[in-house]
Amino acid sequence: MEHPKDAGFLIKVIHDTIATKANACFREYDLTLAQARVLGYLAKSGGQVPLGELERYFRVKHPTMIGILRRLETKEFVSTSINAHDKRARDICLLPKGAELHDQLREMIRAEEAKLTEGFSEQEKSTLLLYLVRAYKNIAP
Repeated sequence: MEHPKDAGFLIKVIHDTIATKANACFREYDLTLAQARVLGYLAKSGGQVPLGELERYFRVKHPTMIGILRRLETKEFVSTSINAHDKRARDICLLPKGAELHDQLREMIRAEEAKLTEGFSEQEKSTLLLYLVRAYKNIAP
């Protein structure tokens, strides 16, 4: 089978493959890739961020993020509270159970990332990332 030469199609196929593998790995933790990504973002951001920041970072609508967060709250991985400075805003906090799970998943995520760039030199990895960021900026709203 000939490999497609359409960059957009290849990016989609790579994304779909990553999502399928990740969801299969995370199934034993009753977690989806989207939920794992939110836990990761919270962990990297000090454990607490405003709801709006999550929506902007992941480029999803409010109802989509609320759905992800409700499932994470049900599993006691995150909590939601009213922002101390703006009563209209909500803050999302990573709970200890969520932080512990994130630590467990981090190695699995790193291993999959390594597979994606297996056989690449460090320079090629940097160049790939540079090109992907540039392509994203070209089409991002």
